[in-house]
Amino acid sequence: MGVKVHETMSAPHVEAISLGHRLITLAYGYYSHAAAIDLSFNKEIIRIASSSGHIGWNSVGKAKKKNGESHQFLKTAWLDHDGFTEHIQEDLDRIWLTGALIYSGDALHTYGYFDRSPCLELIRHLRNAAAHNNRFRIRNPKSLDTFPAHTRNGPKDYPTNSAFEITSALDGTALMWDFMESGDILDAIISVGYYLHEVYGS
Repeated sequence: MGVKVHETMSAPHVEAISLGHRLITLAYGYYSHAAAIDLSFNKEIIRIASSSGHIGWNSVGKAKKKNGESHQFLKTAWLDHDGFTEHIQEDLDRIWLTGALIYSGDALHTYGYFDRSPCLELIRHLRNAAAHNNRFRIRNPKSLDTFPAHTRNGPKDYPTNSAFEITSALDGTALMWDFMESGDILDAIISVGYYLHEVYGS
């Protein structure tokens, strides 16, 4: 989806559309994450690629430090490493989704969650659950009457066909993989992107 910016738009409208585009792109980044994880389990493909001589396959990765030094690692060697096994895949998925939800929620918080529509409020609750050990904390149930959080009446250009609603009964419930699966979380983030474009793009 492209970002449409009209000369007559106010700054908040432009910022809303820009944020919506970033959130959609962020959610699609999960595909790259999942593809890299799956690739790491196919040792034969990793070894063929590593020995092929293609530029980049044997490149060194770096994790910079403030003192100018860095962790350095051979990318293919660590994809092929026996310590990277399936039992941590769910942890890595949760880490990625947690980061995506915290980023999304904090970005929306910068703008006061705009009009606080249900799809935006849903992200607020998902973000808080992700940041609190993957558990919902519904401390003020009455606020849900004023600011409901659900997937109904979402953006017309991105129907999800899944019904989720935040209620007081969710207090203490696990977000992942009890209330939602990874695809549902991606739907929630993408829906916000389309909603912001739909409301502020005209």
